[in-house]
Amino acid sequence: MTAKKNTGRNPEELRRRAEEIDRERIRQTPEIMESLSPEAAWQLIRELRVNQIAMELQNEELRRLQLEREQVEDALRESELKYRTLVEHTSEVIFCVNKDGYYTFVNNALASALGKTPEDFIGKSFWDIYSKEQADFRHEATSKVFQTREKVQKEITVPLPDRTLFYYATINPIMDSQGNVILALVHSIDITDRKRTAEALASSEAQLRTLVETIPDLIWLKNADGVYFVV
Repeated sequence: MTAKKNTGRNPEELRRRAEEIDRERIRQTPEIMESLSPEAAWQLIRELRVNQIAMELQNEELRRLQLEREQVEDALRESELKYRTLVEHTSEVIFCVNKDGYYTFVNNALASALGKTPEDFIGKSFWDIYSKEQADFRHEATSKVFQTREKVQKEITVPLPDRTLFYYATINPIMDSQGNVILALVHSIDITDRKRTAEALASSEAQLRTLVETIPDLIWLKNADGVYFVV
């Protein structure tokens, strides 16, 4: 968030200008002061002093508010920098898309996985990056967030020329002040190694069971506690 440049006059300049105008008016209309009684003149002076003090207090309040705004903006910039640094350097995939499936933000993890840069995604849709089948699947998942305003979780595949990656994606809605979903925030964890390990274990178990069931001899397996689990 960038602070707007203040092009108006500061309180000191406004006060000096007001005093100059006041003095000029008094010089132009001396008969007004001469026609006043001492009591009325004193009352006028008192009113002027009260107004001056009120202006000073108002200026002081304006300076305080300006300082607070600058401090808040500095804190926001620092927070945004920390958040962006974290998002850009995490190994987890993070990106945002609008309701039509167009990317508005992509971190380095997704871009590098597809051999691209984050800038390659901005302004492009799912259908510009993936096949129609893959793009339709992604758009269907993110569309649910816009429709229900609730979190959606999906397992997603990313087919590459030399391999296939697997991700577990959590899709959260980003809402405006009116509660309308304006973006879908996707946070994906790479589960490729876990997926391949599970598939290898399943394949190994299937092969073992096939071997056991086809051998005519009696075969059994038991664990360290003496419990049979394959007979």
